[in-house]
Amino acid sequence: MYIQGKVIDKNYNVIKGLTTLYGIGKPTAENICNNCLIHYKLKIGELTYEQQSKLNSILSTMKLDYHIKKKRNADIFNLINNKTYRGYKHLLGLPVKGQRTKTNARTRIKHKNTQVKLLARDYFRGITKNRYINAIQGRISPTSHANRKRQIKNKKKK
Repeated sequence: MYIQGKVIDKNYNVIKGLTTLYGIGKPTAENICNNCLIHYKLKIGELTYEQQSKLNSILSTMKLDYHIKKKRNADIFNLINNKTYRGYKHLLGLPVKGQRTKTNARTRIKHKNTQVKLLARDYFRGITKNRYINAIQGRISPTSHANRKRQIKNKKKK
């Protein structure tokens, strides 16, 4: 069965099926079932057409999946553009809310590209805003920026 454009297994209970949608937890799923007068142990495949239409009408008024993720990404991008400390931590891929990083946060730090970190640092210093944005969008590789910095340093030494 399709609910809000997502395929949900027909063998799931209604609550379990609703919680597969991003943005709906168990309490919200129970409230939706109560509003639609659907028993929570009913399987998704056993829903009548009327019950399905009630579910879809209630879910269409809610902000789910794409809208929540879009708002979250917009908030993070806003932090980055305002050059806040939290935005800087998001760019570097480090813990944002003040956790220690000397011994913990291995999952946040793992597989981070050092060239991207250099670009992020430069962006916050106001040096290469367009270059950083182009690197994030994949127009140029971050390594080309690092190589360019090395070339400039080598010219200064000569």
